[in-house]
Amino acid sequence: SFTFLCLAFMHTEQELLFLIDVFREVTKDKRTASPQLLLVGSPEGNKPAPRVLRRAALNPAIHLALANPDKEDIALYMGAVDTIVLPHFAIQRAGTSETALLGLSYGHLLVAPNLPRFSGMLPTRASIFYEPGSRESLAHALAKAQKLFFALSEEETASLDAASGWEQYTHRLVKLYRQLLN
Repeated sequence: SFTFLCLAFMHTEQELLFLIDVFREVTKDKRTASPQLLLVGSPEGNKPAPRVLRRAALNPAIHLALANPDKEDIALYMGAVDTIVLPHFAIQRAGTSETALLGLSYGHLLVAPNLPRFSGMLPTRASIFYEPGSRESLAHALAKAQKLFFALSEEETASLDAASGWEQYTHRLVKLYRQLLN
């Protein structure tokens, strides 16, 4: 089945409740496959939010991993999902570009709010934008994500790969030192 990932520790409780409610509407639609939603971490801190736990418990397609993940764990989660979801509920600090770039670096399609901070930063073919705070718009974006196939080209993957970026930097640095020593 199709799996959405939301890094809950990067969002507020209100945003997660918004996502859970919209996801419930999407799973009621029998025209789509049975999607799954994985919420990783706890919103804004270490304690699980009781309202998030209660609402998630009502839907067997929602899975919780309440511990905030290490960097190594994030790689495992990224490898197990199809799309990253960035819920947004009109809070200025929400919807961070860090999460979006992380999802892209793993070659995932993004469901992101249509915010100025993402304008021109996210590739349009790798992103499905929705209007922040609009349940209907987010539900439409989640349904659309399940029907799209997305894969990064080799060039795009290389440009997002931090290891190759450091490798290129190192080669340039060594070349510069060699020139200075001659």
